[in-house]
Amino acid sequence: MPLLDTLMSPMKGNWRLNLEDGSHDMAAEIGTMSSKLTITWDGRIIHSGRVWLLLGELHRFQQGGHAFVLSIRGAGKLGQMVLTMDGAELGATPGKGAAATPPPVVPRPATAPAVQFVKELSCSEAEEVIGREEYPMDNTFGSNPFSTERHVSKESTNEFSVEVSSQVSGKLSAELWSVIKAEAAAQISRQVGCKIGEKVTESQTLHFTVDAKRKVLYQVVWKRKVRTGERLYMANGAPVTVPYRVNYGLSCEVRTMQT
Repeated sequence: MPLLDTLMSPMKGNWRLNLEDGSHDMAAEIGTMSSKLTITWDGRIIHSGRVWLLLGELHRFQQGGHAFVLSIRGAGKLGQMVLTMDGAELGATPGKGAAATPPPVVPRPATAPAVQFVKELSCSEAEEVIGREEYPMDNTFGSNPFSTERHVSKESTNEFSVEVSSQVSGKLSAELWSVIKAEAAAQISRQVGCKIGEKVTESQTLHFTVDAKRKVLYQVVWKRKVRTGERLYMANGAPVTVPYRVNYGLSCEVRTMQT
């Protein structure tokens, strides 16, 4: 085709796409005077807009669960329209636009295993002791009360775990268990208001006093919260009960014993 005819003709591209739901025809055309880009999918217009520069990437869009990029390779209308799907090039068409060779099917990326949370079967909250520190004070020979200050501090880590029998775990893949654990950890973390795996530190300055002629044993008891329960999931269509335990937070309690 003479150069003048090429420059004065619409720039077109046509592709036959073989996707998971069947074959589809996609076409793109850039008008002669208006430089207006029109993209159709099975004859239906899915994009229409002016193109200011006939160079490089023209338009990005999604269709049929895939990501497409329409570009020009070369100099303006002397170049070619190029289409990529999910990052893979499907081919180029001449500027005037005869149909491109049908590309092979580009498989859709594998999806995560089907997991759906159904409901919480049980849930209970409690506290557990994770440490004790003792501070004895002896003022048996003193004639006046005696006081002192102690700075106490402790660190703990918010932990989440699931308890699953080997009989149940043997029915599900490692990938499926990973999805269930991640979902359960994320949901419970939001419910209790803590971040799983985060280290927490509790520090206090305590004031201890003992009367004259007396002995006192101060005991600092470190505690954290414990939540246990069971969550019901449907995994690949089968019910799965997942017992879980989460330890979180940190606090201290001061106990006094006269001796």
